[in-house]
Amino acid sequence: MAIENSKLTKFTSLLKELFQLNQPELDFGIYRIMHARKDDINRFIEQDLPKVVNTAFSGFESQDKVVVQQELVKAKKAAEDAGFDASQSPKVQELEAQLSQSVDTGREEGEVYDALLTFFSRYYDEGDFISRRVYKDGTYAIPYSGEEIALHWANKDQYYIKSSESLRDFCFRLKSEQPENPMRVHFRVIDAEAGAQNNNKEADDAKRVFILDQENPWEVKDNELNIYFYYRASTQDDWTDEALSNATVAAKKKPPTLEHLKQIAEQSLLDLNDGVPADWRQLLDVKYKKTDGELADYSVLMSQLNLYTKKNTFDYFIHKNLSEFLIRELDFYIKNELFRWEDISNMKSNPARLAPLLSKIEVIRTIGEKIITFLAQLEDFQKKLWLKKKFVTETNYCITLDRLAEQPELLAEIILDEAQRQQWQDLVDLDLKQFDQKVKAGDWITLDKYRYLMVDTGLFDEQFKARLLSQIDGLDGQCDGLIVHGENFQALELMKQKYMGTVKCNYVDPPYNTSDAGFIYKNNYKHSSWVSMISDRVTVSKEFLNNEGVLCCAIDDLEVSVLQQTLDNVFGLENRLGNLVVEIKP
Repeated sequence: MAIENSKLTKFTSLLKELFQLNQPELDFGIYRIMHARKDDINRFIEQDLPKVVNTAFSGFESQDKVVVQQELVKAKKAAEDAGFDASQSPKVQELEAQLSQSVDTGREEGEVYDALLTFFSRYYDEGDFISRRVYKDGTYAIPYSGEEIALHWANKDQYYIKSSESLRDFCFRLKSEQPENPMRVHFRVIDAEAGAQNNNKEADDAKRVFILDQENPWEVKDNELNIYFYYRASTQDDWTDEALSNATVAAKKKPPTLEHLKQIAEQSLLDLNDGVPADWRQLLDVKYKKTDGELADYSVLMSQLNLYTKKNTFDYFIHKNLSEFLIRELDFYIKNELFRWEDISNMKSNPARLAPLLSKIEVIRTIGEKIITFLAQLEDFQKKLWLKKKFVTETNYCITLDRLAEQPELLAEIILDEAQRQQWQDLVDLDLKQFDQKVKAGDWITLDKYRYLMVDTGLFDEQFKARLLSQIDGLDGQCDGLIVHGENFQALELMKQKYMGTVKCNYVDPPYNTSDAGFIYKNNYKHSSWVSMISDRVTVSKEFLNNEGVLCCAIDDLEVSVLQQTLDNVFGLENRLGNLVVEIKP
């Protein structure tokens, strides 16, 4: 049974990865939900799963032997009655061979674990479920509904998610087994630079990385260790003396890389003199224990730094209907790879062996569906969080000065505000001295260059903002423009109800997905990730357009053909107006 136990061990290891039980120390987001159901899931993996398999095969060994033994007794008697040596009878020899090859329940159980391991390993890849329907070696089958032309991509049934949440909230526990004193560690970003925008490639020397705040690297507050990072491009000043002394000559000539910065963070935080308090340092400095029980050659702190930076480097997916997808694929897998006609045909001579095969198939289906139910509950929870309308964290207005002409007190405060004056000077190169003269003379209201200057309420405190807005009647009706700063899918969902069917033109300028500026995804599904992102957002955008509305999209040669097919899928080929080719010269 050692082989079968080994197969069970491999399968349970995969299940713990599927259910995120291999990282019990993580303490944020979906991991908290996992911890709450940890006992249920462990009970299923360690107790219910082997019991279901053992019960399914418990009766087959004795049943199979009894049938063969009964037939063997009859064959021997028939041979002896006919005056033959029973041992020389072909029928007797055949039945004795069958008896020696009766059902091996251990082997059958091992094959159940093997089949389930193959299935879930095939479709699961580092946190995501990818469509990999194998028809035969080197050939994949695509679920298809019979359309004349259909566009398929690997992540078609999934929402594309930017990896921003972990940037904001990443916690782990040093004592996950002690809920009364878990010793939570919280990585916090205190400031983040804006990245490359407007489809510009993020230059190698401007790539944002996590940099420990050397002036205030940590703080223990409410029995929680907070570790503070900047998220910006590194500079030569981010080297520490110790890190420089260990770096190569070539590395010293450039700002530290992310790998250097993680080492700098570890060295600084675990320093005996200036690092974190001793009780925290002792637990952070021990070797990290891997899921297989082996000790890694790096510390617990470094393991979490690796995970933190990785989670904010790669984007990921949430499946739109994981249960339906996996059950459909499990059905295909069983019928195509496990329930083969040649196996059934070979059992014609021994029908008794068909029952264990059918039982094995049923066990694989039953356990597979139980696992899928667990997984789908977790995925559906994440999907609900993703689709739930998000809160607006801050609202500001840009109001032209002419709307405040009858409010001299407010106008005076605005005109004298240094931040507002600086913004005017930066944006429109305003001659403030000349403007002040026009205001003093009272004729500024007649000049377009002054009367349409924008007041940015974001530059003022909440009290002043409330006073200003209260003086404008029908504020919502007077707003003739809206800018939303946020994740684009969430922004579109937020605005959909208000603007549904009212927009005349929707202009989309997605990332061009070219060269190193493309989507960075852990499975190298660069183009598939991109299509998922475009498809979902264009589908929501369609609801904004009125019956005569037009969607225009800018793109370059690399993704133009896939984009065109994606838009045809959403709007219908009959609604395509055409392509406009523009040559941009340097």
